[in-house]
Formats: sequence, C-alpha cells, structure tokens
Amino acid sequence: MYKENTDYQYDSIEDTRKVWFEKHIGAMANLFSLSAVHSLISKYTTLMNHWFADSHWKFNSDLMEFVELSFSRERDTDKIEHPQPHEILK
Repeated sequence: MYKENTDYQYDSIEDTRKVWFEKHIGAMANLFSLSAVHSLISKYTTLMNHWFADSHWKFNSDLMEFVELSFSRERDTDKIEHPQPHEILK
C-alpha cells in the first residue's frame, strides 16, 4: 500500500535557488541598471515557476526579492515523485 503525502507544503526557506537568484540579480543590478537586468529576472522567474501549475513567484524590484503570489501546488512534470505501478504494495 502506498499513501501519497498530500499535506506537503512548499517552503521557500528550503528553496536555495531563491536566495542565489536574488543575490545574483542584486549584484548585477548594482553594476547595471535594473532594466538591463530584466532578461535575467525573466529567466530566473521562469525557473522559479517551473514546478508550479500557475505562476507562483514574481520578482519584486522594490524589495529586490522573489515574492510568492499564490498557493499553487507543485506539479510533477516527469512523474518521478509518484510511485510506479510495480512499487505499490497491495
């Protein structure tokens, strides 16, 4: 028998990409104008939203950090998080 953990809550504290992306954007914004760093912000926003069905992250230029927009659930695009039929105990 297999029971999926449906109560898992995404926690941005555990997402190390968020901190790294924010630091990188901040460093680049100190060297260049924020408008010149726009493509980097778009790229990182796309990467941060990859595992979500709806847009979950947006970069706030005033705070210079990613902020969560929704309570969107993560999606499993490659199905590795779900058990295969032969892995389910009966």
